[in-house]
Amino acid sequence: MAKPHDHLAALALVLLAATGCTTTIPGQAAPAPTPTIRPSALLPVVAGWTAVISEGHGLAYDVPPGWKVLATETAIGFQNEDSGDLVAARAVATYREGHCVDANGKADGMRGMVGLSKLDPGPLVSEATNSAKRWAELAFRASGQAPAVTVDAPVTFTANDLELTQATARATVPQPNSCTPAKGDIRTVVVRTGRIAATLVISTDRGVADEVPESQLHHIVTSLRSIR
Repeated sequence: MAKPHDHLAALALVLLAATGCTTTIPGQAAPAPTPTIRPSALLPVVAGWTAVISEGHGLAYDVPPGWKVLATETAIGFQNEDSGDLVAARAVATYREGHCVDANGKADGMRGMVGLSKLDPGPLVSEATNSAKRWAELAFRASGQAPAVTVDAPVTFTANDLELTQATARATVPQPNSCTPAKGDIRTVVVRTGRIAATLVISTDRGVADEVPESQLHHIVTSLRSIR
């Protein structure tokens, strides 16, 4: 998938437009932080990995070595410039940024991205499914064309005392290019409990030599935990 060319903090949102260019629009402030944080939850649960903390969402997750952790208030998203449809996440980490060269000869692309997004009201299975499909349609849009998207049956499981519901959308790109491969996956993991309501989003290129291993994706998901 292609990537934004720079990252803006605080109230700015960095977007990759579906047409392949980068735009910026005003974003909403991150959720207000909470003072009650468990110090032990700030440490990675996967040995040798890095913890990504979101006080606003009340959650943390871990990423493997080689991933780039962005400032928590930075938001990255994808937008269809024609329709205005938009998805975005905060508390983001990226993998293999700049692995390709765009039409202007600039380093571009990222093989993986993970972050936390809002969770709308509604049944968790529906929210996970709909969110995965929407992210896939925007993240893997290339050359002005939407990908064909199928969504696996959602699964519900428990990790770190959180009940999680996960859906995986699989995108097939009609016109791949140097930065957007023919295949890509979006995993959305939703959680709603107490004061926590959020979606963990993982976007990965598939069918490429340097794709994120399935085992690492599993550990990212199951490292999700409350910090409160």
